[in-house]
Amino acid sequence: MDLAAELGILRNRLAIGVGLPAALWQRGDRLVGTGGSAVDADAPLATTAVGDIRLRIKALITKPEQRLLLAVVTELTLPGGGQRDFVATQSATVSPRLISGLRVGRISAAANAAVRFAPQRSLYESSLHNTFEWGVAAAGELPAKRISLALGVEATGALNLVSGNYLHSTELRSFLRLAWWRAAIDFGGGGGFGPLTPSWRAFLVVRTWFGRRDPEQTGCQVRPATL
Repeated sequence: MDLAAELGILRNRLAIGVGLPAALWQRGDRLVGTGGSAVDADAPLATTAVGDIRLRIKALITKPEQRLLLAVVTELTLPGGGQRDFVATQSATVSPRLISGLRVGRISAAANAAVRFAPQRSLYESSLHNTFEWGVAAAGELPAKRISLALGVEATGALNLVSGNYLHSTELRSFLRLAWWRAAIDFGGGGGFGPLTPSWRAFLVVRTWFGRRDPEQTGCQVRPATL
């Protein structure tokens, strides 16, 4: 589970956000037979644990009414206690990110690129360090009565920036977004290629928003989930 909230300020040009992921249920033997450290081998794996707490500030560079949008994001993560149970990282990370978005009629697209700075660490026989991350996506509204529907596809990837150990992973996902009034629900799934992503996943995302809204705006919030 991943809980998150964001507060928009300064006339829709600046936002601050916080996120809290958590493992609700997990099991395993700490992968003892795969060559890992035996320091915690005898300790039971926690059934539930808290992941990396995210603190984020996002600034919109272009005007909100423009079709082509450009924003910068800085994100700080702090381990929330689950680092000994495969849920959180061992130390703080910081990530500057550049985001672009385009909407033309019922079609929207987005792309982002970031570098995540983190201390060098070992995961069994692999060495991990700073990471380059990217994402591209597109979504389109579908004709529907009383509710709004949108279908989207996206691809995300990460490249480990360690000399001689350029681990790269890519994940492809798709989602169906259903929106009504001030709520939107995403049903989706995807698959990954490479050691840094799961081979498959399914997800359910629920969003709600508060504040003033243009009464003539009845369409779905379709900016792709990669944002």
